[in-house]
Amino acid sequence: MDGQLSELREMLAEMEIAFLTTIGSDGHLRSRPMQLQRHDPDGTLWFATSLDSHKIDDVRHDGRCCVAFLKDSAYVSISGRAELVKDRSLIEKMWKPTWRGWFPEGPGEPELVLLKVAPQHVEYVHPSGGTVKSLFTQIKNAITHSHEEPAPKKELDLGRSR
Repeated sequence: MDGQLSELREMLAEMEIAFLTTIGSDGHLRSRPMQLQRHDPDGTLWFATSLDSHKIDDVRHDGRCCVAFLKDSAYVSISGRAELVKDRSLIEKMWKPTWRGWFPEGPGEPELVLLKVAPQHVEYVHPSGGTVKSLFTQIKNAITHSHEEPAPKKELDLGRSR
């Protein structure tokens, strides 16, 4: 599992924008783009958000979520539990000047909170040949009528039940 967790960390280091999918109180799934602020060695993901956003209502209703990344021909899908973190010292530590576009008052802005996603299950594909290999596989599949994947899908259970 350590090797897979290392591979996951390497992939996340190259991925910046994710789609966060939450479950609304009406049962509908909602996805929105989010900028990854940090990922911890254990796979925990961190995002900055506002208390008045709809995703906060969703997380308060049901903490289950999915975070999906795509870069070139690699993808990561992480299902887990989201929680709000209002720790001002952690917010100040993670603060980036680019956040001012959303939080003009800075790290002390009352609406600014962190969204922490604790992963439970991860699925990912990381083709060693990148986009070129993926393109080659697509062409080969079209010619031979096969369904070969450019790389095997890997799964990682982190066993968290929080």
